[in-house]
Amino acid sequence: MTTSGKILVGIIIIAGIAGLLLMAKAADVHSEAIDQYEQARSSMEAEQATLAKNEAEISRVNANYDQLIQRWYQKWDDVNTVSNGDGSISIDAGSEQGIPAPEGNVPVVLYGFRPDPENPDGSVFVKRFRVTDVQAKRATLTAEGYTTEEEIAAWQPGNWRFWKFVPSAYSNTLTKLDARRAETDFLLEKQERAVAQQEELLTHAKKMLDNRHLELNGNPELENNQSLPIEIRLGLIKAIEETQNQHLTVLQEVDQLRRDIKETTDEINALLDENKELAARLPQ
Repeated sequence: MTTSGKILVGIIIIAGIAGLLLMAKAADVHSEAIDQYEQARSSMEAEQATLAKNEAEISRVNANYDQLIQRWYQKWDDVNTVSNGDGSISIDAGSEQGIPAPEGNVPVVLYGFRPDPENPDGSVFVKRFRVTDVQAKRATLTAEGYTTEEEIAAWQPGNWRFWKFVPSAYSNTLTKLDARRAETDFLLEKQERAVAQQEELLTHAKKMLDNRHLELNGNPELENNQSLPIEIRLGLIKAIEETQNQHLTVLQEVDQLRRDIKETTDEINALLDENKELAARLPQ
């Protein structure tokens, strides 16, 4: 065998050994990959089982939750509602539609919402209503809290919506607002009464003032009625002026009389003196 042949055989042997080593390494890698795959599949199957168990538990909890609170969160949409004008309403829904009837001393309260006249897609909270009568397809509800005639007049017939429950925070707010409205309306009514009383007093004072003017200045309607006293026809001012004028006239007349009396007295005294002189001249 030549030298080149020996070298070729050596190369082939080395290549075979290397191939065997690479095949062994590949087998190890393949086995490790299979193990990892099996572990991942087992883990995934375990997670899927846990997920399915959790979903089943969630479904069970939701079912229990719905059973417990569904009766509190009942809602009735598009219920034909008519106001009775006395703070109560009649609705076209009753026991067949699930409207609960009061039992004993425990009231049933529903929260009513009417369509918003300014927003076709909106609604406006109306009032808390206490269920007072329930028939098969009809029920009567009475408003709770403070209610005014103006408020009742705004309850136009239509399709209302009713809830059996609203969050407690909203309920407390509504109660406070009702109390505040009652207090405000009471104060407003009190102020209106005070204003009415002041207006009545003002009217009475004006009437008294007009009467005083008539007393002082007279009544134009009676001015030409000579059968009435002057103070009624022309008023006290004119009567006083006329009385003063009459008084001045009387004073002037009295003064003239005094002057006349003095002149007469002077004339008499002069005559008496003259008579004395004449009597003295007579022969004794």
